[in-house]
Amino acid sequence: MNADDAGDAISMANTLRDPAALAEAGERLRRVLPPEYVDQLAAAASHATSLIHERLGPVMMRAVPGSFPEWLLLGMTATTVAWRDGRAKVCPCNPSVTSPEPIVAAAWLPNAVTCFKHKHMLGSPVRCDACGTEPGDAAGLQTGVIGTGVLIYAVALCPACARELLGGLDSPATLPPGGAPALARGCICPVCLNNHGEKAPLPPDGWYLAPGCPVHLPGVATTKPPTGSGQ
Repeated sequence: MNADDAGDAISMANTLRDPAALAEAGERLRRVLPPEYVDQLAAAASHATSLIHERLGPVMMRAVPGSFPEWLLLGMTATTVAWRDGRAKVCPCNPSVTSPEPIVAAAWLPNAVTCFKHKHMLGSPVRCDACGTEPGDAAGLQTGVIGTGVLIYAVALCPACARELLGGLDSPATLPPGGAPALARGCICPVCLNNHGEKAPLPPDGWYLAPGCPVHLPGVATTKPPTGSGQ
């Protein structure tokens, strides 16, 4: 990353920290971009949020971006700048800023971006993105995601860092949605769609999560569940 790109990433991170600056930046974009592109961007951002609510977790939705640590914000913005400038590694679908759609990136694989369908190409984490601890296997890590606009950004955390950054949310990897232990804790995620918690229905590790689930997605507004998601 050259000095200009680093400056752009820092500036973007500073904007995310300041709600007023973020709102002002959004207004500036709406004034200079074609209305149809603004509509496409808004639709893609809404789709990304829906994907987070329905397909991924646990999620960092209860905190504003400004509350995230420096390394996390800069990782997000550096990857965004690299993608914007055409320097990021991308999946075969070649997601582009010219055609807004939900994109996925991960802290453990900098400067790589995929569409949602090819998110598996980001691979699996081997260490905590916050402290660098290597638990020995992926089961010892919790994966959280942040939704910022069209970007879905994944981060892997050891239990200690997860308690700090995820606010104690349970991971589907450690307490599978729809399984008996989760249901006993009050989980309202689909049982049948999640194979009774025995096997992730969306390989390699995706689960159907119910927005508002007190175990996996507390504090997230309830939306219409996927078709056939009866308990």
